[in-house]
Amino acid sequence: RMTPGEYLNAYRIKKACDMIRGNKGSMAEIAEMTGFLSISTFNRNFKNIFGVSPNQWKKNSDYYRKKLNKINVLV
Repeated sequence: RMTPGEYLNAYRIKKACDMIRGNKGSMAEIAEMTGFLSISTFNRNFKNIFGVSPNQWKKNSDYYRKKLNKINVLV
């Protein structure tokens, strides 16, 4: 039910969530490691999926984890 672009963004964001939870670097580094060309593109796509910024998600990742599990993307 996703376009190829939506699938790719969801896959990247799901990987980013794992990296955020594991404290694998700054948001800019995580954005780059997951294939986003800029932090603003990363933030926009993250917010489209979760409704919050990556920093807000990091502060309360347990609350948003349920939504992460609803993203049907194999990682």
